Amino acid sequence: MAREGRPLHIEGADGGIVRATVTGPDSHPPEVFCGFEDHYHPRLKTLRRRYRIDRAIRGESNEFRKILKLRHWVYRQVSGGTHPFLGDALAILDKAAAGHRFYCTHCMIVQQAVFSAFGLVARNLGVDRNYWDLGRSVHHGVNEVWSNDYAKWVLVDAEYDFHFERKGIPLSALEVHEAVRADGGQGILKVRGISRRRAPMEESVATNLRSQLQVASKPFSRPGPGPHSAAKPS
Repeated sequence: MAREGRPLHIEGADGGIVRATVTGPDSHPPEVFCGFEDHYHPRLKTLRRRYRIDRAIRGESNEFRKILKLRHWVYRQVSGGTHPFLGDALAILDKAAAGHRFYCTHCMIVQQAVFSAFGLVARNLGVDRNYWDLGRSVHHGVNEVWSNDYAKWVLVDAEYDFHFERKGIPLSALEVHEAVRADGGQGILKVRGISRRRAPMEESVATNLRSQLQVASKPFSRPGPGPHSAAKPS
């Protein structure tokens, strides 16, 4: 309901309405959150200006497609190598511009910064597979981004430009985890790129059974774990 003294204006509504109930999608607010980067942080401003990332989303009005386009931009700029360089997102992109290519941790760091540069809230995750079924492995760095379209977190992988969906709804790491525990992840699809084309599951959706949240929402003023935290490329 509208608060007392603050009338609610509804376009096309009957003038006789004196009391209204407003409903919308269920909201699942973040339970672990430590703030987000200042949009005017000097290095975020430099990131936007130096790499002209706005061209990747020019003319796009849908927020989730903006997320996919920004993820695709990071994928094209950074992924595809094993360079062990240590640095923040700008330093990694500068190295990439010189021809170097990097692995998951670097893609995670850059994607979080790029999302932050455009007002999207993102956090870093380390995910791993089900050791019991698939044996031990090296963990993998991804992000979760807050989607206003879906009112929840969505797992996005910039190294391979993909995410998981079930019945057309993008999933968070926790949703993938719970689905695998419930029924082995039946009905979950791996979709890649801006077009969300279906991609093969190289092993199993159980790859993402285990995850560890790295609470790092400020990529420049308080950077999170860097490339040194990854044991080796995944």
